[in-house]
Amino acid sequence: MPRGGVPTLTLEDGTVLTEWIALLRYAGKTCTPRLCPEDPVAVAKVEVLVHILASMVLVICATYRLPKEEQLANRKEMLA
Repeated sequence: MPRGGVPTLTLEDGTVLTEWIALLRYAGKTCTPRLCPEDPVAVAKVEVLVHILASMVLVICATYRLPKEEQLANRKEMLA
């Protein structure tokens, strides 16, 4: 675990990739069938969604440090 946590992906050549966004991009470009579009505009639209998800994950992860009742209240407020 080069960065001390998950997710990680070890490739056949021993290369270790970390960070979920990097792993999504790698999978999108190397999977069969290819998940990442070829068209630059379509790629940009996918990137927008990835960044929106990343922003949401950061906000939600910040609630993990709170007491359980505050976690639930904050998450309900976020969803509203």
